[in-house]
Amino acid sequence: MPFVMVGAPLAAAGLVLLTLATNLQFAGVSILLFFVGYYLFYPPYRAIYADLLPKRLLPRAQSSQGIMRGVGTGLALVSGGFLYSIWKPLPFVLAAGMLGVATLPLRPVHRLSRRLPEPPRVERDTGNPVAELLVHNRPLQWFSVANAIWEYSFAGLKFAIVLYITTGLDRSHALASTVMTVVAVAYVIGAPLAGRLAERFGIVRVMEVSALVYGVLLCVAFFPRSIAPMLVLLPIGSIAGSILMTLPQALAFTLAPETNQGAAAGIVDFSRGTGVVLGPVLVGAVISAFSSTLSSTHGYAAMWPMIGVPILLTIPLLRMLRRAEARARSAG
Repeated sequence: MPFVMVGAPLAAAGLVLLTLATNLQFAGVSILLFFVGYYLFYPPYRAIYADLLPKRLLPRAQSSQGIMRGVGTGLALVSGGFLYSIWKPLPFVLAAGMLGVATLPLRPVHRLSRRLPEPPRVERDTGNPVAELLVHNRPLQWFSVANAIWEYSFAGLKFAIVLYITTGLDRSHALASTVMTVVAVAYVIGAPLAGRLAERFGIVRVMEVSALVYGVLLCVAFFPRSIAPMLVLLPIGSIAGSILMTLPQALAFTLAPETNQGAAAGIVDFSRGTGVVLGPVLVGAVISAFSSTLSSTHGYAAMWPMIGVPILLTIPLLRMLRRAEARARSAG
């Protein structure tokens, strides 16, 4: 809880200061402050799930979180431009206030966790921190690579999808907002499916199928040059992508030793941060490189295989995690 209570004000301060930025240097410092606070806040917040819930309920819990994340993402995408048009600082100030309000309900949750029985204490050499867990735990190493790829693809998609519609296909921002609304609704539909399917068939098996569907549809999106096929592909792909992106945290907690749930949350966000940084950089570079070759979409068609192929490459990594998940589930 101390990390949450320090991280939330830092992230809120970064958002507010960003509205006062008059140059790139000040904006860069504000954004850095936001992300320092964000990554102080988020891993402990994630770890609360593992503190309060048995492993068998983690997929369902992540589905609930996924639904709320999808609702929040949809509201932000739909309302952000409108709020910005009213008053440029408004979306940033409003987001800072909402972050503060959303932090307050965690205090009673924290009090509840303090009343739970203490887990059995272990010796220092078995209580590995994040770095040691990454070095010595082979399943979590595979997971970290796969999660970085999933987050890379998701970050690249968020970065380029609106530009693909407005610049690549030369359509209006209003149509782009409509498409993003469809994607957000599909994401919300996929999140609860993720938990139910994972409880019945296992987390890894569900993620394998979702990665296959998601990756194939992303690669197929390279070929259309109009919006109509995309309106068919995007909802199906969004549901598969939602299922895939909902379950990684539950998988990390399942794979981690019983006393290392906090470290597992750190691994999730460490690998996530790696993907978030690489996604816009690499996808943007590929779009620029193919701007002449794929002139009909100004290079934006190249984003689809650049996002989809890495998703397909995580399927072998997931297959290697099947046995580790089965051992963890039987032990839990």
